[in-house]
This record gives sequence, structure tokens and C-alpha cells, in this order.
Amino acid sequence: MAYPEEVEEIRTRMRNAFAVIYLGLLSIIQGVALAALFGKADSMLSRHLFHLPQLILSLGIFLAIVAVWNQYQMGVMLYAWTAELFDAFIPFTIGIFEFGMISALEYGASAVLLADGLLLLVGIAAFEQQYYQLRRNTKAAPFLQQLNRGFRAADIWSCVVGAAIALGSAAAIGRWAPNPTGDLIGSFVLVALALSHLTREVYQWRIVLQRLDALAA
Repeated sequence: MAYPEEVEEIRTRMRNAFAVIYLGLLSIIQGVALAALFGKADSMLSRHLFHLPQLILSLGIFLAIVAVWNQYQMGVMLYAWTAELFDAFIPFTIGIFEFGMISALEYGASAVLLADGLLLLVGIAAFEQQYYQLRRNTKAAPFLQQLNRGFRAADIWSCVVGAAIALGSAAAIGRWAPNPTGDLIGSFVLVALALSHLTREVYQWRIVLQRLDALAA
């Protein structure tokens, strides 16, 4: 016997649960990361290791955490699919590299940028998973193609370029003996990378709102 209504009910429930569970999981990870960042800053302050480069690096890490959460918040508001095992690995892997950036504060900008570059490489996998799932959703494919037209290229290339800049800067700064000047330059690179991703997200969200108005007309 076929049970199309029951099957569709379960599938709908699974898709609806995706946003709540996924964003909730990410929010917990990001909240713990923020607590770890403040704890690391306090620990370094008490040991007189927290100076201007570390302050700017901390700002860059904070902006990166916000950018990750905001990217996922945008995603779950627009798209939903039946979660797979790979969907669970991505948030935790992102969390690992965020904690890597926080732990690397004691070792200078080169180490923080290295962790950030690896985080951006994970971002490529996360975006590819998102757009792969969207392509599988054949029922909404024409609408989604109109809604996120050009986003995949922008998302992937922003991560590719950002990772190249972060890893390249980490290698260049790492050649110097640890010094405040190199750390200061690296800290501004980190902040610039985080701000560039936040700017892309804000721009894309405005485009989404405009396209929703146009598609509803």
C-alpha cells in the first residue's frame, strides 16, 4: 500500500525541524566560542600579554563568529532540506577552527590567520553542501534559481579568495620573528576579511528582499 499523505507529512516535519535544530546547534557553538574568546582575553590581560594587536585580533575573531552565525541564519530562513550526517559535521568543524583562532591569540597573528584560512576552506564545503541540497530540491528549483542567482559563485569565491589571503598572510608574517608590527598588520588583515564577508552577506540579503518583491509581483 502507498501512503503519500503520511510520507509527505513526515518529510514536511523533517524539513521544518531542520531550521530550528541547525540554527540552534550553531547558536550554541557560537555562544561557547564567544565565551571562550572573552575568557582568553581575560587570561591574557591578567598575564600582561594582551596589547593592541591582540585587541584587534580579538575584534576580528568576534566579527568572524558573527559572520558565521549570520550566514547560517540567512540560510535557514531561505532554504530547508532533510538533514544528513554531513550537515552535522560542518557546524562542529567550523567550531573547531573558531576555537583554533581563539587559542592562537597567544601565538600571534600568523597562527590566527592560519586557523582563519582553514575555517574559510571549511566554508567552501559548507556552501557546496547548501547549493547541492538546493539543486536536489527539484520542486522549488525554478524559484530558488531565480532567488539565489549568482550567489553560489559569490559565496564560493569569497571563501577561496579569503582563504588565499589569510593563508598567504600567515605564511608571510610567519617568516618574521614574532614582533608587534607583524602582529598588527595581520590583525588588520583578519578584521578586513571578516568585514568583507559581513558586507557580502548584507548585500546579498538586500538582493534577496528585492527579488522576493519582484517574484511576488
